[in-house]
Amino acid sequence: MKINFKQMKKVGLVMTMLIISVSIFAQKHVEKKTNYFVDAAVEEFSLNEEQKTALYNLYFAQTKEVSLFNKEVKAGTKTKEQRTAFYKANTQKLYDMLIAYTGKKKKELKPFMDRVRNELKNIK
Repeated sequence: MKINFKQMKKVGLVMTMLIISVSIFAQKHVEKKTNYFVDAAVEEFSLNEEQKTALYNLYFAQTKEVSLFNKEVKAGTKTKEQRTAFYKANTQKLYDMLIAYTGKKKKELKPFMDRVRNELKNIK
């Protein structure tokens, strides 16, 4: 079977469109989860608009970083122990921000974090 240049261009175009579609879907999924978390925090703690924006930016960036880190673990370039430490550090950044915004202690915020974390598992 002989493949000509036009056929190769079509295959390349289809592959490019597929990759773009998957990337857009993944981006929207991250945004959906981020919005859910931030909206829950705003409702729970009466955050102002500036705090909401800062929390959104932090959570969005962390979610993308976690996704990339998980890919590295799957590829074998990072260990599960490194992932655990990475998760702890990211979670602590969220706690630090919420502590600063709410004046609550970490153990007072933990029920909220646990509840939202469980709810986020159902976000598709």
